[in-house]
Amino acid sequence: MKRRLSSIFITLFVTISCFLSVAYMSCSKSSKNAASCDDLNCMNGGVCQKGTCLCPNGYQGTNCEIAYNNKFVGTWKVHETVTSADLSGINKDSLYTVTITAGVKSTGGLVSPTAVLINNFLGNPNFMVDCVTDSTTTGFYVSPKNQIINGGALQVYSGQGVIDATHNTITGGYIRLHLGSPVTIYDTLTFTMTRQ
Repeated sequence: MKRRLSSIFITLFVTISCFLSVAYMSCSKSSKNAASCDDLNCMNGGVCQKGTCLCPNGYQGTNCEIAYNNKFVGTWKVHETVTSADLSGINKDSLYTVTITAGVKSTGGLVSPTAVLINNFLGNPNFMVDCVTDSTTTGFYVSPKNQIINGGALQVYSGQGVIDATHNTITGGYIRLHLGSPVTIYDTLTFTMTRQ
């Protein structure tokens, strides 16, 4: 009987020890634990959940450190072609350089991570077009639509562009209207931008 009690006591002790060591190991946080948030610094309002940063709209990267619009910022050589218009404008090519910057500052002075501003549009330093990056982060579109430029002579009706995987080429198209003439003329254009 004594031997049986001793055996039960040893079994009980080993079982409790194993249980406590498993509980301790599962509750202990270390940098080796993939689900740990201890050493993860989520930026720009990102929140750590199970060892991964969940980024707010407009940011990406391991630590939410990259704004969507970052890949578009720079100087670009534009080659555009009119694909439909009044008969005199079809197939007309234009070459010019634009700079794309992060756009739309808030009242607090923060730049939107999803907004871009195309400066020197149509090769004119006074022409700018506001755009917004899309949710897939591979492109942008004109927003708001119907932007008036050239002192009211032109209107950018709509448009969009998509950047390649290397972030060195943007392709797309847009529609512009010639305003103030007896007949409103819609031009449809395609473009390729190459990073300079």
